[in-house]
Amino acid sequence: MTSTVATHPGRKTPRVRSHRMRRPLAVTALAVALVGAVTPAAAARTTAVPSALVVVESCTTVTARADYAPGLTPTARNQIVMLTGTLDGCAGAGGAPQPGPGRILADLTGSSRVGAVSAKGPVSITWPTSAGLNISSGTGTLTGPGAGNVFTLNVAIGTGAFPGAPANTAFRVDRTTGNGTNRRPVISQFLTNTVPLTVKRNLG
Repeated sequence: MTSTVATHPGRKTPRVRSHRMRRPLAVTALAVALVGAVTPAAAARTTAVPSALVVVESCTTVTARADYAPGLTPTARNQIVMLTGTLDGCAGAGGAPQPGPGRILADLTGSSRVGAVSAKGPVSITWPTSAGLNISSGTGTLTGPGAGNVFTLNVAIGTGAFPGAPANTAFRVDRTTGNGTNRRPVISQFLTNTVPLTVKRNLG
């Protein structure tokens, strides 16, 4: 709308009346609703899914022997460690029993001494025939003794059954050959597991 203001006799100047534009309330409300709807969805997409490690193979009993050359003494030196063991009480996913023995072999090397063993190398695990599984082969590390005079064996399986999965167990030393001196180095340790040998996979 316009009105006129007299400036000179007989002349009228138009006056412009301004109108402020108002945003419809419905549009603003819709925008707020959309923001509220998108934000939880975006949060859901960025939420990390936790991993779920599940035991897919286990053996309750592992009896093993570790042979050291040239033998453990108070002085650290490079050792060749041959670990051989027998598996028993094995079961698959869900606890399905797998009768019969299995076998574990490890050919490890590393600088070690009495009270501080650390050796790494190829490991193969032969599961019981009843399991119908291929041999699991990978790289393992034997370390110890840790708390409770326990040695741990950690294996990263690369090929065969359960590729990409870790296999783990721990051992106590039942007896040794040699007393760990320079004259009588420890050349053998006879081991019994303190926890089951397990293979875990991420099923998350």
